[in-house]
Amino acid sequence: MRRSASNRRSSVFTLAALTITATAGCGGNDIGSIGFGGNAGASALDAAADSSDAKGGASGAGGAANAGGAGRDAGLGGTTGGANDAGSDSNRGGASDADAGNAGGAGGASGGGGAEGGVADVTSEGGAGGSAGAGGTSGAPGDASRDVSIDAVDGTTVDVRSDSSDGGICPIDNAACSNGGSNGLCKAHICVPCVDGAAPGGDDTRCATAYGGDYLCLGGACTPGDCRSNGDCTLSTSGPLCHIVQPNFCGKCDADAQCLALGPTAPVCNTITGQCVGSNGSCLAQLDNTQCTINGADVCCSSVCSLGDCCPGSVGDQLCKMRLANNSAVCSAGHQCTTCDTAAGLTFLVDPIGGSDGAGTGSGTSGGQPNAGCAFKTISRALQAIGANPAVGTVIQVKNTGPVSVGSNGETFPLNLTANVTVTASGGTVTITPPANQVGFILGSGGAGINGALGGGSILIDGGGHTAYDGVGVTTGSTAATSLQNVTIQNFLREGIRVANGGVLTIKQGVTVTQSGTTSGRRSGLLVTGTGHVSINVAAGQATTAFNGNTMHGIQVEGTGSVSILGALAGPTSTIECRGNAVAGLAIAQTPGTNLPANSIDGVLSFGATIGNGLRIEGGSNVKIRNSSILGNNASGIAVVTWVSGASRNNVLAGIDLGKPSDPGNNVLQTSGGQDPNQGAGICLQMDENSGTLSAQGNAFSGGKNCAATAASLTFNSGNCNGNRDLGLIPSGGGSTNGNDIDVSLCTHP
Repeated sequence: MRRSASNRRSSVFTLAALTITATAGCGGNDIGSIGFGGNAGASALDAAADSSDAKGGASGAGGAANAGGAGRDAGLGGTTGGANDAGSDSNRGGASDADAGNAGGAGGASGGGGAEGGVADVTSEGGAGGSAGAGGTSGAPGDASRDVSIDAVDGTTVDVRSDSSDGGICPIDNAACSNGGSNGLCKAHICVPCVDGAAPGGDDTRCATAYGGDYLCLGGACTPGDCRSNGDCTLSTSGPLCHIVQPNFCGKCDADAQCLALGPTAPVCNTITGQCVGSNGSCLAQLDNTQCTINGADVCCSSVCSLGDCCPGSVGDQLCKMRLANNSAVCSAGHQCTTCDTAAGLTFLVDPIGGSDGAGTGSGTSGGQPNAGCAFKTISRALQAIGANPAVGTVIQVKNTGPVSVGSNGETFPLNLTANVTVTASGGTVTITPPANQVGFILGSGGAGINGALGGGSILIDGGGHTAYDGVGVTTGSTAATSLQNVTIQNFLREGIRVANGGVLTIKQGVTVTQSGTTSGRRSGLLVTGTGHVSINVAAGQATTAFNGNTMHGIQVEGTGSVSILGALAGPTSTIECRGNAVAGLAIAQTPGTNLPANSIDGVLSFGATIGNGLRIEGGSNVKIRNSSILGNNASGIAVVTWVSGASRNNVLAGIDLGKPSDPGNNVLQTSGGQDPNQGAGICLQMDENSGTLSAQGNAFSGGKNCAATAASLTFNSGNCNGNRDLGLIPSGGGSTNGNDIDVSLCTHP
């Protein structure tokens, strides 16, 4: 049966092995209430059932209508019953929703049993409750086009975008509201996630108005803050650096290393004002080899403040010989008195345990002999000594003598890598742990990157038990030469990798992003938002790059962001994989509009989403899928759903390409039982009626049917996506599936 239509932008995942019986109850007489019949037969809602359409028992008679309660209180619900359905509150014991200040009447309990009692599916209606009792209204099926779903593991709500939503009803547009525990905005009387970014397309200003003071829309939630990157702090009186004092707030510097990320024009911290200033003239009227007035950690050399205690040259060398009482002492290029050798070539060593940020030069040797104290102690000091304009191919090599963190070696975070600098490791795995509420690395320069294997070791960036924000943030100023390779990023509170507006990143082989977010605050492994772009290219024979085991999606694209992904698929494996993510392996939800950048996905394995689909695409997106394997997911292989934001809906299929007549998809989207099939359908189309035909020609389905080579008839249902079918349709928004279809030529469907 179908339930009352709702304005909620949500979808519900049914729980496994849920059997419901109910007793008779009273029907509600208020707009906000829903009465259900009672004394029905046993429910067919059971994820363990087969794909047959079992029918439940007959519904009992509904009780008589009762008067509504006072104020906004919902009427008392009856015994728990009914399908988990986005259009009703049946998963809250049959109680009615409080609506627009009116009280709901006392709701009767749901009858048992309903149609479509097959395998629980994110994109289908589960077994529904019995017929509505007196005073009750009919309802819509579960809608996978939007956000809320029941986590089959712990029962928490999850959102397919950036934050969970409970679809709360609210009276005034752009007012503050609780969106599944996150700060949402009211739109068309529904509490929904905000849109990242500034006006006109983003909700930053609306968040600030709704919540008062400094707020931004970050990851779909109104969040305290006034900056996303250093560029947002250029005119701020609070300071020039974003995230320096607290996440997403501008703050003042206290060391030159913090200013270096702003670029070569302002690498010196004036510790009196907290502002970053230019080098030239920063110590006018001061003598060389004297302490800078504006920063006591700097020395004045040729009217320029530089971190250190001497000026390179004969005068500085002589000063150092006296200071260190050693005739071998010199003033290094890094302005330090030292007996260490000059770093050879473009490689600078960091030793977190034995290194020295005072006397170290990055060479690791003294008089040609190994000397740990001649390496730097921190990456931030190495960046400082290298300077603002390093040569192409400059490398900071971190030895695995100990962890890199604030507490262990005094590291400064975030580590803002300057242009042409690559951080690598030697001697084993180097673990880098940023502090709570901080970001590990910021990549905002061309040629900046991380490659753990370049020095023969490996790099692990760890969020410290989900206390640090993001592992890597990519911002404006980055280019296609900004890259990640051979690095593991894990256990962050937010995304492992976040590519923000204007960010550009290339991801190569050997990158693993896992365990992003928590079940109470789900996040994706890689988030591409705003106008960000990510290219992931891993050829056959290279180390696998994986986005596995994240609490929301493996890879998520929003706004006008885009990805270009090219892997090499070989049977059940690929060089690019998304395994065991919760809601979807990949999710493409571009904001509909003209001239959207294309998303290209080729040669990817998306396997075993624990709650949802292998790949989720929302209407209006521009995406092409080829040569990929999408199997073993708890729901469907590919779900194509209506894009919904408040009252706005988009069902445009023109830019969604799963296979064309002259360019077959060659994607494996469904298999037979025992071969890791998708529990729902291979392709599930859930759109408003008359949305048109989805192009999905030349793909492979159950029974070894290869529609690129041979005509065959595929299994199909026009009303659900249950039961390991090849194809299914589901109505979106309470309508029908009329006017919707999937073109799977050379194959056909009933």
